[in-house]
Amino acid sequence: MKELFGNKKFRQMVFVILVGILLIGFITMISRSNSETLSEYAANNPEAAYAETDTSWKDAYKTP
Repeated sequence: MKELFGNKKFRQMVFVILVGILLIGFITMISRSNSETLSEYAANNPEAAYAETDTSWKDAYKTP
């Protein structure tokens, strides 16, 4: 085990993997910080979210 951690290529590989994980986490954090959740969208746009307009998709399912 000591030989494995002493190996320069192994340390480089572990470092590259950790940097990759941190980079993916950072990109995910940035993309989520500016996004709007479905609950926020529904609160801001109730007529679209709950189909309260005259031409609603709900009308297609009404049977006479």
